[in-house]
Amino acid sequence: MRNTVNIIALDIKDVFDNYALQQVAKFYTLQGWTVINDISKIGKAEKTYISLIFSETRPKAEKYEGLSGVMIGGTGWDIYSRLPAEIEAMRPKLNYGFTTRGCNRTQHTCPFCIVPLKEGRLHVTGDIYSIWNGVKGSDIKIMDNNILQAPDHFRLICEQAKQHRLRLDFCQGLDWRQITEETVEALQGVRLTPRLRIAFDNHDEEEEFVNKLPLVFRIRKQVQVYSIVGFNTTLEEDLQKLGMLWINGLKPYVMRHENVKGKREYSLLATYVNSSGGYFPKITFEQYKERELNKVEKPVKQTQTQKKWIARGFDVIKNEKGETTGYTLSADSKSKLENDYQIKKYVLTEQDKLDILEYFNNDKQVENLLRVAKKHDDFNPGNLIIGGVSCAEAIRIVREKRETLE
Repeated sequence: MRNTVNIIALDIKDVFDNYALQQVAKFYTLQGWTVINDISKIGKAEKTYISLIFSETRPKAEKYEGLSGVMIGGTGWDIYSRLPAEIEAMRPKLNYGFTTRGCNRTQHTCPFCIVPLKEGRLHVTGDIYSIWNGVKGSDIKIMDNNILQAPDHFRLICEQAKQHRLRLDFCQGLDWRQITEETVEALQGVRLTPRLRIAFDNHDEEEEFVNKLPLVFRIRKQVQVYSIVGFNTTLEEDLQKLGMLWINGLKPYVMRHENVKGKREYSLLATYVNSSGGYFPKITFEQYKERELNKVEKPVKQTQTQKKWIARGFDVIKNEKGETTGYTLSADSKSKLENDYQIKKYVLTEQDKLDILEYFNNDKQVENLLRVAKKHDDFNPGNLIIGGVSCAEAIRIVREKRETLE
């Protein structure tokens, strides 16, 4: 696929939300290339950029390493990975993005954070006009990690927002340590999202944090506080910290450190605190945990896709979390079809695939079915039934028709 670039975000649902990939898209669009987002075309497009935010997604990306034209990057792959300078210079105006990069805090003050390692000390990279699409009154998501470390730049951003009636969301949170009278003054008249976001992680700073709250509440009465759990604290210490935030009129939001990802107790803690329904603090965490662990699990409804595969004689393969990872020919289907056309060990050639697709009028679902079925050792065209016709029979019919025409 010449002059085609494929952009893939493996750990978020919408590729539009990945700023780096949107920089890639803008660069190649300006070069006249076609930009696609199709996981089935990895290694087939002339270039493919795969982005990972979280390290837990790394195994998904490793199978694409080394394929033709494939480049993998992002914090989840390598914190030092960088886009080429000419792509990094792109400023797609999507109403979200960065006006600064980096942070002046160190691993000593924030040992769980990789921003200083990845991006270095704080430096200005743009302003509102670098990310705004030009529509007056738009909502703008500022993704800067610590914009208050550049107070003059922060005032500029606020003035630009006021000038164009833009509503700002400092989605990474403002550093409460940096909030001053000047910060409050700069934000006067700026349209903000209903809930201001800040972060509190270190128990040792509790007294200083609480003393700063009157100034924070002058900016917004509703304040959401990101709070890391499971890094260097016990569950009891985390609960105490979350309770302190609530008592002081703040809405805590649990951020699980990778140390505890996958641990049931911390998954429950995140749901307990972050749920929009609000269990916290109506009942204690122990009460909530006991209730959830004693729940009788309801049978999971089959999706339409699963129903189609099952109807074709396949079983659903699921991982430990109950997520569908693939399909395999069921034992009953194997028993019924094992002698079909006497094809036992079979390597599906590219011509076989083309013949099957021709029989089924190049149906996209059939193409996907072949791709998945080929991954299983027991696959052969006689064992795969589509619409009541085995693929072996489809190959035979197409080839006989071709011979007749010749």
